[in-house]
Amino acid sequence: MRPVRSWISASRSRPAASASPITRIGEETANQTPRTGSGSYAAFISYSRAVDGKLAPALQSALHQFAKPWYRLRAVRVFRDDASLSTNPGLWSSIQTALAASDFFILLASPESARSEWVNKETGYWVANKPVAHVLIVLTAGEIVWEQESGDFDWQRTTALSPSLQGKLVEEPRYLDLRWARTEQHVSLRDGRFRDSVADIATALHGRPKDELVGDDVRQHRRALRLARSAVAVLATLALLAATLAVTAVAQRNEARKERNIANDRARLATSRQLSTEAASRLGDRLDLALLLSVQALRTRDTFEARSALLTGLEKGTRLAAVLQDDSGTVGPLAFSPNGETLAAAKLDNSISLWDMKTRQPKASLIGNGANASSLAFSRDGKILISGNQDSTTTIWDVGRAHLLGAPLASHSKPVSAVAVNPRNSLVASAGSDGTVLLKDLHTRRSLGQLNLGPGGNASSVAFSPSGRLLATAADDVLLWDTRTHQRVGAPLVGHRASVNTVAFSPDGKTLASGSSDKTVLLWDTRTHQRVGAPLVGHRASVNTVAFSPDGKTLASSDYDSSSTTATSILLWNMKAFNSFSRTLVRHHSRINSLAFNPTGDTLAVGGDADSVVFWNVHTGQSSEVALRGRFNHMPAVSKLAFSPDARVLAVGSPQQKRNVILLDAQTRQFLTRPLRGDLGGVAALAFSPNSKLLASTSGGNSVILLRSVPSGERLGAPLAEDERAIKDLAFSPSGSELASAGNDGNLILWDVANRQRVSEPIGASSLPFGVTADSVAFSPDGKLLASGTSSGQIILWSLPSRRRAAELTTNHHSSVNDLTFNRDGKTLVSSDASGSVQLWDMERRQLLGEVGRLSDLSGGVAFSADGQLLASADSQGRVIVWNMSSSLWQQRACEIANRNLTRLEWAQFGPASPYQRTCPQFPAGR
Repeated sequence: MRPVRSWISASRSRPAASASPITRIGEETANQTPRTGSGSYAAFISYSRAVDGKLAPALQSALHQFAKPWYRLRAVRVFRDDASLSTNPGLWSSIQTALAASDFFILLASPESARSEWVNKETGYWVANKPVAHVLIVLTAGEIVWEQESGDFDWQRTTALSPSLQGKLVEEPRYLDLRWARTEQHVSLRDGRFRDSVADIATALHGRPKDELVGDDVRQHRRALRLARSAVAVLATLALLAATLAVTAVAQRNEARKERNIANDRARLATSRQLSTEAASRLGDRLDLALLLSVQALRTRDTFEARSALLTGLEKGTRLAAVLQDDSGTVGPLAFSPNGETLAAAKLDNSISLWDMKTRQPKASLIGNGANASSLAFSRDGKILISGNQDSTTTIWDVGRAHLLGAPLASHSKPVSAVAVNPRNSLVASAGSDGTVLLKDLHTRRSLGQLNLGPGGNASSVAFSPSGRLLATAADDVLLWDTRTHQRVGAPLVGHRASVNTVAFSPDGKTLASGSSDKTVLLWDTRTHQRVGAPLVGHRASVNTVAFSPDGKTLASSDYDSSSTTATSILLWNMKAFNSFSRTLVRHHSRINSLAFNPTGDTLAVGGDADSVVFWNVHTGQSSEVALRGRFNHMPAVSKLAFSPDARVLAVGSPQQKRNVILLDAQTRQFLTRPLRGDLGGVAALAFSPNSKLLASTSGGNSVILLRSVPSGERLGAPLAEDERAIKDLAFSPSGSELASAGNDGNLILWDVANRQRVSEPIGASSLPFGVTADSVAFSPDGKLLASGTSSGQIILWSLPSRRRAAELTTNHHSSVNDLTFNRDGKTLVSSDASGSVQLWDMERRQLLGEVGRLSDLSGGVAFSADGQLLASADSQGRVIVWNMSSSLWQQRACEIANRNLTRLEWAQFGPASPYQRTCPQFPAGR
C-alpha cells in the first residue's frame, strides 16, 4: 500500500503514553496537491454519539465557519449524520451516498467509536473505495500506539481505532489529539487551542497552507477589532453629549434590529418562494414530495406562493388519502384482502409484500417461485392469494402460512398478464398475452372455458364485478364481458390517452377504475359507461395496477417505470370524501337554494325546495329542522337565507309570489313574524345592515328594494326604485350608510340608506360587453372596495368612494359568478359560479390562490363563517360541503397524504440551509 501522506504521513515514533498532543497535523499540507473538490462534501465525520455527541457538531460548525468569506453560507460543506442509527438498509444506502460524495474522512477516534458497528462500516467503506491518504484521525479518547517493527498499530494497546484500519497503513500516521476538549468552552472557536486544531483540519480540507488560512481568519478578526476600537472612540466622544446622543443610540439600535429582522425575513421569504417553486414543479409526478415541500415553504414563511402551492397540491390530490413508499424496489400488481386489512403488492425482485392498512406499514413478505408476478387476486375468504406470472403459470399461495399450495399451473402459451377471482364462487379468470382469457375452478383446477379477445387483444388486466356477471378486460381500451354468454357488453370505455394496463370494480359494482400508461386513473359508471369526475393524477410513471378496498372507501394504485430503479409509490385514493380538506355534512332530499353561517360560525342554516330550514352544527354534525308549513301561511320552499350580524335573527326568503319573507329567532327557532308581503316574484336577495336593524330584500324579476325594520318586519317608507331593471344581488357597506345593488343591465348602483337616494350614476355597464349582467356584489370589510361578479365569469373591483375601476381579476370561471364573499379580514375573496367552481383569491396580490373544489353546480351558493375558518357550499343534488380554510389543517392533511417526512437527501437537495428537521411532526425523521 502507498505511504499515507497529508494527515496520515511519515513521522518519527513517539512514546504512546505521552499525554501531550502528537505533532500537529497539517504542518506539511502546504506542499501537498490541493484537493479537487469534486464531491458534494469536503469531509464526512464518523463518530460515536456516546462520547463525541457534543464535539462532532461543534467541529462541523467550526469547519463551516473557519476562514469563511462573507458572501458564502459556509467555508466548506461537512457531512455529519445527526439522527439515531438503526440497522435499516435504507440508512446505510444514504450513508454510502454521502461517503461517496465526500473528499475527506474525519474519524473521531475513541474506544466507543472503535466498538461502533456503524463507524466500523463507514471506515471500512472508505478504505475500500476512497483514498486512505484522505483519512483524518482526531483522537478524542483512548490510546493510539504505533509499532515500528510491524509497520502497523499495536492493536493490543491501541483502543481508539476501528478494526477496519488494521493493516491499511505502512507508516505511522499523524493525528490530532483533542482528548482535552471536553467542555463547551473547550469546543468553541474562542478557545485558542481549539481554533488552532480547527485550522489544522481546515488546511487539509481547503488544500491551502495553514498560515494562509489563518491569515485570512486573522484579517477578518482584525477588521472586527478595528471596528470595535472605532466604536469605542465614537462612544467616548458621544459620551460628552450623553442626553441627546443616548436617544440617537437607541434609535440606531432599533434601526439595526429592524434591518437585521428585515434581512432575516427576506432570507425566509426567498427560501419559502424557492421551496414553493420546487413544489409546483413536482405536482405532476411527485405529489408526495410536492406537498412536503409546500408545507415546509409555508412553515418557513407564510407567503402567497406557499399557500398557492399547498392548496394546488391538495386540490391535485382531491381524492388522495396517502402514499405508501416502497424503498426496496419497484412495485407491481396490487390486491386488497376481502376484509381490507391487508394490501398485497408484487415486486420485481420476485417477492410479494403484505401491507398492514391500519398502520400503512409492510408486515410480511412472500418469497416467489422464480417467476415475477404480473397480477394478484385474493380468494373471497382471504386465505388464498393467486398470482399470474411472467413464465405463463398461475401460482396459488397460502397467505397465513406464507407458502405455495402445490406446483404452479401451466395454463397459457405466453406470460400470464392478469388474474381475477369471482367473488361469488371459485371461478378464476386468467389472461395471457396469447389473446385468451381462461376460466378455471380454483379448488379443482378444472377448465371451465375461455374468452377469445381476438387478434392483438392481449388483456393486461381482468376484473370480476361483485355479482360475477361482468368481467372487465384492459387492453388499448376497457371492454366489459358477460361471463355467462362470453359476449361483450356495450361499447369500449374510451378515455385514456394511452394503453390501459389495469381495471378494478368497486365493491358495489357501480364504479370501474382503470389505470393507464398516460399516468392517470379514470373512474367509470358501469351503468351508463360514462366517466365519473376528473382523472386522478399524481403518478410519476405508467399506472400498472388499481385495487379497491372491500368497503369501497379506498382505491390503491401503483406505477412502474422500467427505466428507473428508485423507490415506487403506492397511492391511496379516498373514494368517499369530496375533497382533501372538506367534509359532507349531509345529502338533503331536495335541491338546496341557499345557506348561511351564523356570526359565531358554529351553525349553518340550509334551505331549498323543501318547506323547512335545517340548522346544522358544523362541529358535531347534529341538526334540527324548522318546518315552514302549518304556521300562519304556508311557505313551500326557501330561496334565500341571511343571519343578522348580532346573531339574533334569521331572515328566510321564499320563491312564492306574495308573502315571501319570514323572520325567525335564531336562538329559539321561533317565528318572529308572519310571512311578510313583498312585491311580485320570489325573493332573489336578502341583506342585513351591520347594526342588524334593517333588512333589505328584492324579488326576482322586479326592480325595487324593500327596507324593513328588524325584528318587527315593518316596511320603512317607499321602495327604492331601479328603473325597470331586475335586481340580482344586494350588499350593505360596512358602515351601513350605503346599499349596493347588482342588476341585469350590468350596472351597480349605490344608495344612500338614510336619504333613500342614489349616491351616484350607475357603475360598470359602460365597461362590460353588451348583454352581460351583474349577478353578485360584495363590499370589502374595510369598505374601500366593491367587488362585482358578472354573467360572463368576470370579477371586477371598484375603488370607493371614487367608484373607479381598480382591477379585473383573471378568473377560471366559465359561467356566471353568482356569489362573492370576503372573509372577515378582507385578505381572501371567495367566488363561485353556476357550473360549480369555487375559487379563492388573495386580495393583497389580487391573484388566484387556488380552487378548493368543483361540485356539479352551486345552486345554494357559498358562505364564510365569521372567523373565516370555514367555507360552506351547496348544490342542486342536496349536498352540503364544508371546507376548512385553516392553514394548519391544510398542512396536517398534506402530511397525512405524503405519509412521511422529507428524506435527508431531499432536505439537502431542496430544503433550507439549516439543520434537518421534521416537516411533519407525526412521522419519524426521513433517512
